[in-house]
Amino acid sequence: MLLQSHFLTISDSLWRLPFPYVSNLKINRSLMLIRLMNNDNTTRYYKSMQSVIRQIMKMSGFVGFLLFGMCFSMALNVHAQTKQSGSEEKNPLRLGLLPHLSTPMTIKKYKPLIDYLEDELQRPIVFTTAPDYITYIHRAERGDFDLYLTAPNIAAYHEKHQHHYRVAKFTEKLQGVIVVTEDSPYQALDDLRGKTMATPDILALITLMGEITLLENNIVPGKDIHIKYTASHNNALQSVVKNEADAAMIGYTAYKIITSDSKLLKPVRILVKTRAVPHLMFMSPPSVSFQKQEKFKSALLKFTATGAGKEFFAAAPFGDIDVISDEDMKSLEGLSLILEQRLNN
Repeated sequence: MLLQSHFLTISDSLWRLPFPYVSNLKINRSLMLIRLMNNDNTTRYYKSMQSVIRQIMKMSGFVGFLLFGMCFSMALNVHAQTKQSGSEEKNPLRLGLLPHLSTPMTIKKYKPLIDYLEDELQRPIVFTTAPDYITYIHRAERGDFDLYLTAPNIAAYHEKHQHHYRVAKFTEKLQGVIVVTEDSPYQALDDLRGKTMATPDILALITLMGEITLLENNIVPGKDIHIKYTASHNNALQSVVKNEADAAMIGYTAYKIITSDSKLLKPVRILVKTRAVPHLMFMSPPSVSFQKQEKFKSALLKFTATGAGKEFFAAAPFGDIDVISDEDMKSLEGLSLILEQRLNN
């Protein structure tokens, strides 16, 4: 793209000259454009440039001198920018992964996606997470990631306040579940009054959805029920299994992943489900060029459940992958506002 744009500049400049000068060059515009479309590397570009320059050098006088200087200047500029562009492409892509699962489970679940992106984008991937949600949010704000996966309300927050770019989303709806052990006496949400409920991080979307569900049932978090915040969905569920909490609020997707991959000390069951919202989203900060963001989007949208992402989606109940719509973001306004209030407190 860089080479093509410079060749077009030269071509267009030539055809803006008075007709007699152009005819003396004996250059066919259509042939130049064919050369242009076939230029997929610097070598071909310079070969095409050389053919133009040779014809220009046959000219005499001021016009020939002017055109030769223009081509020489353009060639040096392209060479410098091509070197810089190639250097950037060799740099690792910094992929951020939301700390919603334990680190070992995160690595296991997202490895097929990371391998795919490395092959598709022809760049090494360095993926990082964070010890908690607030650190992850700040890292995304600073532009520490080129591409990152985050909760939908955090994505909406970053889009509103830092103008982060929508890349893609998982299509399965995100829903929270309140879980208890199979042998517990709790049969309804009201039975949890005066008890302890473990949740993921205080800023996690599932935590917010769980607290909203409690309020909708006239149970005030911190007053009618004690909330125990933990580092991840895994930790919240383990709190119930280890009798450190009476119930756990976790994501339904996380519930299916954990119960299928882990050998829990006790069987668990779902007591209540929350309403559903859009699922995890891939975003990119404004510090990344629009061209690269579009490459990320193109690559991810090919990572489908029936295509390149078949292995990944078979092992993780995320549904499929699709674009993020205005309707998705509008449905998250309330949850994004709650997140913003907690960040400001």
